[in-house]
Amino acid sequence: MSESIPSAALCSTGSATGMMVVFGGRTNDQTALKDSWGLRRHRDGRWDWVKAPYKPNTDEPLSRYQHSTAFIGPLMLVIGGRTDTVGETVSLEVYDTESSEWKKFSSIQRFRHACFCVDTQLFMHGGFDNESPTVPTDAIMKLDAVQVLKIAPELLEKLENLFGIASPGPSTPNSPMTYSDKSTPTQKEGGIILKKPQIENFNTFEEEKNNKLPKNTKGANTVETLYTLFLNHLLKPAAWASNEGGIADNEMDRFYFRTNFVLSLVDECQKIIETQPMVLRVESPVKVFGDIHGQYQDLMRFFDLWGEPSEKGDIESYDYLFLGDYVDRGSHSLETI
Repeated sequence: MSESIPSAALCSTGSATGMMVVFGGRTNDQTALKDSWGLRRHRDGRWDWVKAPYKPNTDEPLSRYQHSTAFIGPLMLVIGGRTDTVGETVSLEVYDTESSEWKKFSSIQRFRHACFCVDTQLFMHGGFDNESPTVPTDAIMKLDAVQVLKIAPELLEKLENLFGIASPGPSTPNSPMTYSDKSTPTQKEGGIILKKPQIENFNTFEEEKNNKLPKNTKGANTVETLYTLFLNHLLKPAAWASNEGGIADNEMDRFYFRTNFVLSLVDECQKIIETQPMVLRVESPVKVFGDIHGQYQDLMRFFDLWGEPSEKGDIESYDYLFLGDYVDRGSHSLETI
């Protein structure tokens, strides 16, 4: 990929919901950029670009390239990269799509790397660092966004609303997450480095994936044999009814099915469901809401967190699908309808 291409990330929450947002990069004359653009799709199928506003009289981001971006809720995190000044230290910068403000935080110095988020955990893989700018690293770095953002209460509150997390106490090392027993987590620049990530027993993983059923189930009656495997073990009304003390300390407490059997059953069930006339086929992007049960406050809370179906919201970009059970239980069924 060209170094002039900016880093992009998909926003799923906030005023930029549904947009693919790009930041930075370089011009044709190799000058670093600091603007942000969002690619959005309208309900009529049109696509267009919109420039992200920056709040006046506030900090602006550092112009950079060879960085990475990722979204956690409505917050766009810009991590690492390089500037027009060789060897310049770059901060981790956060753009709040709801307030159009930028915030700066200390960060790991990494460029030409990849990154992704799992809840509030930010992972960076590969790339180069300033200590060895010509030698790529094979390490994964993990950062806890809660610890990073704790000096900005207004941003931390957004994470608390999304994930129900508590405000962090004194900074402590993140719990190491290893991909191999041979990994040696080390702490560096405020994060945890997970060295030499790898998948153990990869051949076994591939064998189970490609051979979901045991050898004696191959043939024309494979599906029937799969069903029988589960039914013979689970459909035991008398045995379960007589187990008045529960399943604790009982051989029935064991789960006898291998992962590949369960995955095969899921595949077969999906084939059946896809043929049912009740299946509703919708076009993406779409937001799916579960049962409301007349709890109008919950409905408004959903709209507040994830965007509302109005012109000032995201109705131009998203369809809304409500699965049913609109009334009863709650005290605002008519308002909900």
